[in-house]
Amino acid sequence: MPNLAIPIIPASLREAAMPSANPGPSPSPSPGLEIGYRPTPDDIVILRAALNRAKGLPPDIVDCIFDHAEYWAHSSAVVDYGSELRHSLRIAGTGAQENTFLLRSPPLGLTHLCRGDARLAEELVYDSSEARPLPLAKEHDAAFFARLANYSTPRLANPARKIVFTIRSHDQGWGNSDDDDPYASSWTWFEAGLERLDALQECDAKCTYDACRESSTEKCPALPVCGLRPIHPSTILSDADDQPRYLYHHPLLPDDRHNIRRNKAASRDWQDHVITWSYLDDIEPTSDAGAELHRQGRGRASGDGGLTRLSRSASTSTGLCDEELRCYFSLRFSMHFDAATPGIR
Repeated sequence: MPNLAIPIIPASLREAAMPSANPGPSPSPSPGLEIGYRPTPDDIVILRAALNRAKGLPPDIVDCIFDHAEYWAHSSAVVDYGSELRHSLRIAGTGAQENTFLLRSPPLGLTHLCRGDARLAEELVYDSSEARPLPLAKEHDAAFFARLANYSTPRLANPARKIVFTIRSHDQGWGNSDDDDPYASSWTWFEAGLERLDALQECDAKCTYDACRESSTEKCPALPVCGLRPIHPSTILSDADDQPRYLYHHPLLPDDRHNIRRNKAASRDWQDHVITWSYLDDIEPTSDAGAELHRQGRGRASGDGGLTRLSRSASTSTGLCDEELRCYFSLRFSMHFDAATPGIR
């Protein structure tokens, strides 16, 4: 759904609250969720230097302390249809929009879109526009993304530490249900995606896919949506109507590795879910613990830490809603990463 405007909260407001965790008949706004202290990349650099130099702690010990305390930088993305549109988003499973892109995080290693000076239009388009289903030709190197930040970016190959999804949603409210297994016959669910920016994509000032078409300066965004390429979901080359083109491939069943949460089948009650994926996760899909994840409505293979460890610097995470009926939702996710600085590690 390129260029579909949806109510994304911009970076300056991304610490806004989620609705109350008490399910009710409607997703009306309510008192917020306590966010707590979250360090900036500069905070991490300063404290790392203090522990390393002033206290004489070796860098490896400092790393262990930070990981144990979860003293990590983070980025967040939020969409709340209830407060912005004053009604829920409904996704029907009878048309082309049954598989709907919802939300995109900033690139891993960046706490916001680019230096905090991105125009609101750029942020809205970046967060809410689906990437074109094209193959990735060439990735940018780490230096490209480091130039976009005025702070130290991660030096680790796989700096992602934790991804937190906070979702409020419910199923269509009718159909077959099983009290012993409320997720067994659910056909509405959320999946996580993964994208990378193509270095060979050139976005000119007249690009109609990004926000520069609305800009008086006609300056292209630093992270053009037209340059994003999906890693998941996968794409296929279709030659229908003798016009070859790439399309997204959405299987009928949820992907066990990327499935965040299924809705409870045939339930009209709003459900609040907080799902955390950690780099320390180590659940085998075929184990009893994997079966328990499935029983809880999660992907059987989503607890192995794979997607977190696959998220390299500058990868983006996305939220997708795969439907055959309807889904009403509020979605928020945070990506935490280990920030390092040259000369300290």
